Amino acid sequence: MKRVNNSLAIDIRLLPFDARLTLAWGEEISRLGILNEKELGAMKKALPLIVKKYSGHGELPDDEDVHSLIERELTEAAGNVGRKIHLGKSRNDQVVTGLMMFLKESVTSVKRSLLALGLALTESAEKNTSVVMPGYTHLRQAQPVRFSHYLLSFAAMVEEDIRRLDSYTENELSECPLGSGAFAGTTLKIDRDSLAKKLGFKNASLNSIKSVSDRAFVISLASILSIIAMHLSRYAEDLVIWSGCEFGFLELPASTTTGSSMMPQKKNPDSLELIRALTGRTNAALTGLLTISKGVPLTYAKDLQDDKRFIFDSIDAVYDGVRLFTEVIEGAKFRADKMTSSIETAALATDAADLLVSEGIPFRQAYEKVASNIEGIKELNITPESSVERRGAKGGTSRSSVKEQISYFRKVFDSMSS
Repeated sequence: MKRVNNSLAIDIRLLPFDARLTLAWGEEISRLGILNEKELGAMKKALPLIVKKYSGHGELPDDEDVHSLIERELTEAAGNVGRKIHLGKSRNDQVVTGLMMFLKESVTSVKRSLLALGLALTESAEKNTSVVMPGYTHLRQAQPVRFSHYLLSFAAMVEEDIRRLDSYTENELSECPLGSGAFAGTTLKIDRDSLAKKLGFKNASLNSIKSVSDRAFVISLASILSIIAMHLSRYAEDLVIWSGCEFGFLELPASTTTGSSMMPQKKNPDSLELIRALTGRTNAALTGLLTISKGVPLTYAKDLQDDKRFIFDSIDAVYDGVRLFTEVIEGAKFRADKMTSSIETAALATDAADLLVSEGIPFRQAYEKVASNIEGIKELNITPESSVERRGAKGGTSRSSVKEQISYFRKVFDSMSS
């Protein structure tokens, strides 16, 4: 039971946040006269030392969880302060508050990594505006497209992912649960709104039952992280394929590839394959969180202790994956010659049909005419460059459109970074 029940090895990551909220609680009950000035001073001195003591990677003590650890250490260091500090609060409201504080900081870290990726994609797009490559649907050549346009499609997804994270923090991590007690509130005359602002929240939560029993805010983040991992995985899949000798569109940086234990010639795209695999962890976390939450009767039950196991791993997976993909983009050598030379005549079929339409032929007839004579496209002197330049509407793949996108994303990511 002890091995299954104790969670310190996982929730030790909440230590600095639990210490902060413990101090804030101590200051609040000091205002009520429950702690005297000397006791408050002893707590302010002891808490940073406790955090420092366990912030390394040494062996952890035998406490049940991070809250028990802090209470024990505080009692050993400051006597009655540790015995008094838990008055009016529960591990139920304490852990949710600490977890929210941790998630705020983690979201900021993930956002920073996404911004770095977005800028790397934008810079690479700017360097490759002249490169025309085959675009694909169903993994078959469809139409020519600028390689920079492809890179900027990823930048657009990164921007949306960042906005999801911003909206999440703004809307789902705004209310502080501390002061909800075990589930019915507290008898102490604390100022919960003031306490909330001190801990970086907008205000105190409105309903104590909801505060301690709901993990929708964890599930929401797991969902966003799964979307980010899915985006990474799709682009990783393309680059794995394109880096093969059959395509030869790019050469991955040596730091992101590995060799074979048997075959001397191998330079495997393990970085991208591992990034693809991260979706297994993020999807598992999302499914796990939904599963453990769906059968928990209100208000609190110990099932909810495992929420941290899932969300911590999902955060780690995405953070590492985004940083690794950034390293790939920054270090990859893109082969413009191979990209352009691989464009098949058939990829210009849509342009040929459009030209026939411009001569007065109805589109469906033009479509059938081109489909029945793909080789005849060569006689129309269409080039991949002219094909992409004809797509000058906003969001298209012409040079002017791509430059407009580059300007937009550079401004957006710069403003998000400030």
